[in-house]
Amino acid sequence: MERRRNWLQGVVVACVAAATASGCAATIPQTRYGIDEVQFEGVDKVDESELRDAIVTQERPSFLFWRWPWTDWPVYDDATFQRDLLRITRWYRARGYYDAKVVNYRVVPRAARESDQVPDQGAKCERDGPGEGCRLEVRIRVDEGEPVLVRHIT
Repeated sequence: MERRRNWLQGVVVACVAAATASGCAATIPQTRYGIDEVQFEGVDKVDESELRDAIVTQERPSFLFWRWPWTDWPVYDDATFQRDLLRITRWYRARGYYDAKVVNYRVVPRAARESDQVPDQGAKCERDGPGEGCRLEVRIRVDEGEPVLVRHIT
């Protein structure tokens, strides 16, 4: 039994190594920003993972500190992100946090706020590699406020 498990682990490691080495790693499209990270600040009273699931702007999938090299890069769309900011407020309201609001947000690099397309020449960001787009980070600061509690129903 132990031998079979070791063999299976070896096969899995070999497959992952072969997939990574074979160049099947996903790349950021040349004219786009790939979302590397979405961070929330001020989220203390609710489950952050549920809030993440409520928005469309998502970071590249990962497991602990490992990013799967073959997964597609989610690309940044500013119009979608602006709607996500409204979604966050509505999500909190649906859970009784009527005073919750997005206090501020930050998109790095800032050039992505001007256009969610990376120009071919003069990009204001460091490209991920030759013929690739740029990585992008999003930080959203939320003021949750206090939840509305029903004390008595008559």
